[in-house]
Amino acid sequence: YTIRIYNEGNIAGYAKEVKDNIPEGLEFLPENDTNKEYRWKMLDEDGNETTDASKAKYITTDYLSKEQESTAKANLIKGFDKETMASPEYKDVKVVFKVVAPSTYGKIITNTAEISKDSDETGKDIDDKDSTPDNNNEKEDDIDKEHIKLTYFDLALRKFITNIQDNKGVDKIPVNREPVFSIDKNGNYVYTHSKEPLDVENGNIVTYTLRIYNEGTMNGYAKQVKDDIPDGLEFLPENDTNKEYRWKMLDKDGNETTDVSKAVSIVTDYLSKEQADATNRDNLLLAFDQKQMQEPDHRDIKIAFKVTEPNTSDRIIINYAQISDDSDEKGKDVVDKDSTPDKWIDGEDDQDIEKIKVKYFDLALRKWVTQAIVIENGKETVTQTGHKPEDDPEQVVKVELNRKKLSSVTVKFRYSIRVTNEGDIAGYAKQIRDYIPEGLKFDAKDNPDWTNEGNNVISTRKLENTLLQPGQSADVEVLLTWKNDKNNLGLKVNTAEISEDYNDKHVPDRDSTPNNKVPGEDDIDDAPVLLAIATGRARLYITLTFAVLVTLASGIVLIKKFVL
Repeated sequence: YTIRIYNEGNIAGYAKEVKDNIPEGLEFLPENDTNKEYRWKMLDEDGNETTDASKAKYITTDYLSKEQESTAKANLIKGFDKETMASPEYKDVKVVFKVVAPSTYGKIITNTAEISKDSDETGKDIDDKDSTPDNNNEKEDDIDKEHIKLTYFDLALRKFITNIQDNKGVDKIPVNREPVFSIDKNGNYVYTHSKEPLDVENGNIVTYTLRIYNEGTMNGYAKQVKDDIPDGLEFLPENDTNKEYRWKMLDKDGNETTDVSKAVSIVTDYLSKEQADATNRDNLLLAFDQKQMQEPDHRDIKIAFKVTEPNTSDRIIINYAQISDDSDEKGKDVVDKDSTPDKWIDGEDDQDIEKIKVKYFDLALRKWVTQAIVIENGKETVTQTGHKPEDDPEQVVKVELNRKKLSSVTVKFRYSIRVTNEGDIAGYAKQIRDYIPEGLKFDAKDNPDWTNEGNNVISTRKLENTLLQPGQSADVEVLLTWKNDKNNLGLKVNTAEISEDYNDKHVPDRDSTPNNKVPGEDDIDDAPVLLAIATGRARLYITLTFAVLVTLASGIVLIKKFVL
């Protein structure tokens, strides 16, 4: 700094002492040649002279005093004669500080200097016309300040999906993924864009864009950008996008590899100064000037992955990207204001994630008894059970029969079967099979939509052309008849299953295998009925929840989801 003392009065005099503060962010250098030349001394906060720079709060010098004229300097500042002089006469002193504020220091550093003592040309104290020495009054003209502000380097990265190519080669451009820049009320830089997982399918090619912004006050380069390869994604080294953006694969030890199976991350120098020089590509990220720029300067790079996550998975795949090396505009290493390159630290702005979720196919089946029909002496009695498909466990429908009139009674049970698409992919229940328990029989006249396959198995294709969108359901019915026999009483469990499904994505059902007769899968369900002898007329009961029935007279243990 140069401190210039003018004489605006008409009496000659001396700046006997000049005082300068040591603000936060600056360090006085007592051994600096300039500081020694200009005779600066350090003072602590109490105004006592010190030789310890860490305790120094101020510095003073008598370099321009009358006493120092003995060194053959002409320190006297002549009075100002407006008629003969174009400007007041002045003398200079200089001081050197080292900037020690960290790169993250966002404040302005202000250094203040003041005339702390003055004298007339004989060396005696004298009153200044409009100032009082050493009173730190900023309105007076014997004090002045100078400001500096640190330039800082600050790159930020945002990641978003810009294209999904389906298994037929058709491109789909996602919406609301590109970041929108703004500055909040606290002065923070904000990038608004959706981070909800995007639905994809196994085999899709997903293209991510990595956008690097310069939020700092220094120009610079994103020398290297790094992206991980999570489970569920496969890097495609021969993909045109990946070759264009110079992606290279690294193994778990950080060594370059050409083996996709060993690659755990990828890096590119596409935006480096070296690549800018070699290709004449404009990679330099300009410093952000809020007065002239609506958003920070930025550059994009892209990367393509193939989705390999199984369709049975419900896992969200998270892909991580970060700036792994940076440089100033000369290509030299530089410290980022608020981030550490190549180290994932939550909250830093040189990194970002993007999420996908594999769409899945999932048809579920529920079966329940809707009616019990008893025909006795030519009179048909239909009883609505009130059961619903969501009943679980389902109550047992019980019919009590008159032993004396047993041979003249016909009992039928009407079942509803509902198929619901619980997945993300539209599809069809091409065929449903029903496994008839011993004691019940199929009558084709009652079931025009069903085919008897033999061995107590029937099937229907009534829904094979009914496209079920996600969340949609469709129902079919089947009517079974009790085989009239006094020895054919007790529990009858009827089971239905989706035996064939289809979707145009050729994606298998997420949690079921059609036609495998495996209890517990959600494409199979059963409905129980119970027949018993009563002493009076035939009666129908909805019994206690089937799950709490322990045994029948026969001693057979009952399990609601038992499949014959």
